[in-house]
Amino acid sequence: MDFSGFGNNKTFKAGGDPLPPYYFLSASLNLAGAVDGGTYYFNLDNSLEYAFDRDYSRFVIVDETSLISEVIVFAEDDLVPVEPDGEVDLLIGGADRLDTVEPWVKVPWAAPLQSAPVPPPGFVGDVVSIDEVNAGVVNYYGHEGGHFPYFVDQDDNPDLSQRYKYLAVTINPGSLLARQAAAKAAAKAADPNARKKRTLGMPRGLPRGDAVILQGSLKVLLKIYPKERP
Repeated sequence: MDFSGFGNNKTFKAGGDPLPPYYFLSASLNLAGAVDGGTYYFNLDNSLEYAFDRDYSRFVIVDETSLISEVIVFAEDDLVPVEPDGEVDLLIGGADRLDTVEPWVKVPWAAPLQSAPVPPPGFVGDVVSIDEVNAGVVNYYGHEGGHFPYFVDQDDNPDLSQRYKYLAVTINPGSLLARQAAAKAAAKAADPNARKKRTLGMPRGLPRGDAVILQGSLKVLLKIYPKERP
């Protein structure tokens, strides 16, 4: 599956301009040096410079006013793990970058090729491996952006927020969640009344940790239908 012919930040074309009412959003990121558990946000400049500019605003955003039809993910340059035999998973979808405590991808929009469609209110979305990204994957998502489909998350717990609108990728989300759970447990043990705190603004800089991707660029194409308003 070869998607390498698409240019950065250009509307997807296949034999002509796409017909209304849908359009395509296209973004890519160079993930060389991406760290275990790190989250990176797609933007219109296809750059990581946003991490050093508090006023940066050119993020790729898909909110509840839009329906995500198809999610196409591939590597413009093959993703190569730091460890030759290392397994690296990517969770690609909606995140709340303004949440300084849990800014990672919460709603997966991409999925492996073998993922079977499910009826509403369920949705198809899961981690994809580096090998799957290098081969190219397509997911028929079929839900609004910005929140869990039909306000139901993967564990059937209600989530009424509409904050998960920033297109992002989280590297090895399993290890991230394990570390976060351990940190929360330790904090709770130290202070049973401790609650999640939010701070204004975002810290500058990229995620820190052990690099797990040596080189490669990740490309995401989203087929979008504007949601009709009454």
